[in-house]
Amino acid sequence: MPSGASRCRVETTVDFLPNDFVFHSATPDAITIDATQTWHYLVDDVATHASQFTEEQIEALRHTPGEQRRVFLATVPAQKYSCDR
Repeated sequence: MPSGASRCRVETTVDFLPNDFVFHSATPDAITIDATQTWHYLVDDVATHASQFTEEQIEALRHTPGEQRRVFLATVPAQKYSCDR
C-alpha cells in the first residue's frame, strides 16, 4: 500500500428487530456512504441466508427507504470498536 494511503473499516452497527433493521454509526468519527445503488447486493445476500432471517426482515430490508440505505466507515486508526452507542 502506498505511503499516505488510508484504510477504511466498516463501522456500521445493526439493530435486529422482529420485522425490521435499524442501521447506526458505531462511532461518531465515521463517514456516511450512500449505499442506494448497491443495496440490492445486501438484500440478495440476506435472502440467500433465509434461515437466519424472517421473511418480514428480508422484505423490510428490500423496502428500506433510500435515505436510510447507508453504511458507515472510519479510517484506520481512527476507528473504534464499540458495542455501546
